[in-house]
Amino acid sequence: MHAMQVLAAAAGGTGVQVVPARAQMATTLGFHIILACFGIAFPTIVLLAEYRGLRRSDGAAMLLARRWSQVLGVLVAVGAVTGTVLSFEMGLLWPGLMRTYGAVLGVPFGFEGIFFFLEAIFTGIYLYGWQRLPGWVHFCTGIPIAITGLGGAIAVMASQFVTAKFWGRGAETVKGPTWVPPLPLIVYVPPFARVVPVAAMKI
Repeated sequence: MHAMQVLAAAAGGTGVQVVPARAQMATTLGFHIILACFGIAFPTIVLLAEYRGLRRSDGAAMLLARRWSQVLGVLVAVGAVTGTVLSFEMGLLWPGLMRTYGAVLGVPFGFEGIFFFLEAIFTGIYLYGWQRLPGWVHFCTGIPIAITGLGGAIAVMASQFVTAKFWGRGAETVKGPTWVPPLPLIVYVPPFARVVPVAAMKI
């Protein structure tokens, strides 16, 4: 019963709408989580194939990298759609939560947005650069895709820890969020430091 009261408060006090709100967001997350994981790991796989192709003059590896890069473009495009829907759902389905903690959660999600825009830009350059840019130059345009993908994942995970009690302090609520830990503290606190290597290993 207590859990439902918490969800009702997050949904803005309308308990009747909690279940539909959870169902709608769960459906969107069900797609976005899978696409996001591929979006984080796939650029590195594509770059490894292209590196092998350039290093060893392996035509098969270059063909594989080019075909995989097309899949990467589709993943980024569809992931952008589901991610945009999720950003609207946070405010529309959970107004109570965002009214109280929007200023807290907005910082790491803002960084995630910056990382995603950079990832999308360099993905477009990478896809357009096939057979238009020299081999190693084209390879270098793909490196920011892998870096920004991992950076976006770190920013999203930081949003989960920003409200936690780091060393006894976190996003404290006294008539609203009153203290938000700075970004370096969010990244280097012990709980987060244990999660980042695990996320990197998935790549």
